[in-house]
Amino acid sequence: MKTLSTTLQLELRYATRVPKLIEHALFRSWAGIDMTAVEELCVNAVTFKNLVEEDDLFLLGEPANFCYLLVEGMMNYSQATSPNADLEGAVQVERGLWIAEPALWCQWTHVGKLTALHR
Repeated sequence: MKTLSTTLQLELRYATRVPKLIEHALFRSWAGIDMTAVEELCVNAVTFKNLVEEDDLFLLGEPANFCYLLVEGMMNYSQATSPNADLEGAVQVERGLWIAEPALWCQWTHVGKLTALHR
């Protein structure tokens, strides 16, 4: 990637991120209003995170600084019913779901744990 020009690197970042980003209604609407802002978001704020089986994406009590879209694979989400409770039964999270969306709107603390199952 370092052998590509800066312009081509930015275009590649945009091209690989915008199709997934605009799956969300907010970003799709935003793109209709200000595509330049969405391009900036894709280039500067959207990234991919690869996990292997049993990796935790986040844990109970951690600050939620990011919103996630599961692009590939499956994950298990276990949630606590109260701040001091143990995590309860896992729910399977499938490809295409947005996770930790409150992080887009407010300060948020995770109330559960999200673990990768497989790709």
